[in-house]
Amino acid sequence: VLPAYAQAVFERWLDNGVFAAIAKKTTSIAHLGSERFAALNFPLVPLSRQRHIVEGVDAFSKQECSLKSELAKLGKLKQGIVDDLLSGRVGV
Repeated sequence: VLPAYAQAVFERWLDNGVFAAIAKKTTSIAHLGSERFAALNFPLVPLSRQRHIVEGVDAFSKQECSLKSELAKLGKLKQGIVDDLLSGRVGV
């Protein structure tokens, strides 16, 4: 199993609540025991498919980072415009 593929599967399970659904909850700590973890049906696919999935996840992650960066820039631009309008530096 490719480590990046296993990480993608585990992150998906974390996001979908798979771990939370099988964890034993006590007070404020959830425990995922080895027996419950071992009972999970890991989607083992051929290495070529794992590589393809990892490449897709990596591509989406890079695009997500790029979009977040662009969104942050646009947020700063918007805030600057609002500040300029509210301060009277720029007329409406």
